[in-house]
Amino acid sequence: MRVLIVDDEPTIRNGVKRTIEAAFPSAVVQTADSGEAALPYLPDVDIVFLDVMMPGMGGLELLRIGKKSRENIRWVVISAYSDFSFAQQALRYGAKDYLLKPIGKQKVIELLQEADEAIHAQRSLKSELEQLEHHTHFIREAVFQRWASGLDTGHYDMTPIAQEYAGCRLIMVSLAQNESKSGRHLLVEKALTEWMASSGKGLCVSFGQRSLLGVFLSSKPLKDEKIKNELHSILDNALNGSFRLQVSEPVASFDRIHQQVTLMQAKADETVENLSLPEANSNVIVQTAIKYIQEHYQDSLTLEKVAAAVYLNPVYFSHLFKQSNGIGYKEYVIQLRIEKAKDMLRNSTCKITDVAEQVGYQDMRHFTQVFRKAVCMTPSEYRLQESKKCL
Repeated sequence: MRVLIVDDEPTIRNGVKRTIEAAFPSAVVQTADSGEAALPYLPDVDIVFLDVMMPGMGGLELLRIGKKSRENIRWVVISAYSDFSFAQQALRYGAKDYLLKPIGKQKVIELLQEADEAIHAQRSLKSELEQLEHHTHFIREAVFQRWASGLDTGHYDMTPIAQEYAGCRLIMVSLAQNESKSGRHLLVEKALTEWMASSGKGLCVSFGQRSLLGVFLSSKPLKDEKIKNELHSILDNALNGSFRLQVSEPVASFDRIHQQVTLMQAKADETVENLSLPEANSNVIVQTAIKYIQEHYQDSLTLEKVAAAVYLNPVYFSHLFKQSNGIGYKEYVIQLRIEKAKDMLRNSTCKITDVAEQVGYQDMRHFTQVFRKAVCMTPSEYRLQESKKCL
């Protein structure tokens, strides 16, 4: 029990302090001679005895301010004034008792015994409510897991969850079979839960043996690409292996979550089967990546974007790509773009700026530098050389 005594009269302060310490040896008792001096103590007290009339900030003003910031403090006003208006105002501000000076020792002890019991009961209730909230969270997760699986949720009313997560996105992270039963599953759950909490709110549940499913509602507008990039970044830090990430569009209706999850699970299973076969996995993934690069070389084609297309983290994908092809991802993309550019320079009359844009370079100067490094001449010089060969 933590007690604060606020009174400008030292005799009253010290007398009440001695009484409390004698009756409650374990109590922590502090004193202050004014309202201003008492303010720093308020975050760490359970009970405050305060005088009404003091120089500077009076007791009622301290009560009014303190009640707003510290609702759980029990306030006991002690005063030499029997005017009913003081008592009425004190009770309106939230005081538990209004005592007239001089106050007897027994009255102080009785008040503290009552307050101590109330404090213990309040703390016990708070603990029970926290446990109930904790258990309720797990119940909600279990019910959502059944809902997403298309299973019966019994008499549980899904309306509050549906309303709370209206317009949510679904996030599914799938691991390879040999990784799904390890601590990586827990790492993904922790990383995904923390990210959802920092960007909005969400639930995260295990879904099958290999996947985790999150239902996420953003606290601010987020583009799909930003969500995927952020998730890939945190998952890359949490994992050192292959995984597949899927992020849905905002779900129009909570009733359609099962259908959306079924589609995501089918895609996850297809990829995870490949991830579980090391050599076959390398060939399938790299060939898929090469096909994607060949279809999108005109676009802004970052390593992260291609890795996301085959559902791997960028570091792992880069290693896999070089191991399979003998050259790195960046070198491969440059070679492909330069070959496409050479073909266009030989067989078309397009402006060189247009050629650059059509092979993925928006900056003409950068394109020229890359081309010259690869071919040992500028695009203009290459076109001129090829045109002479045709004469």
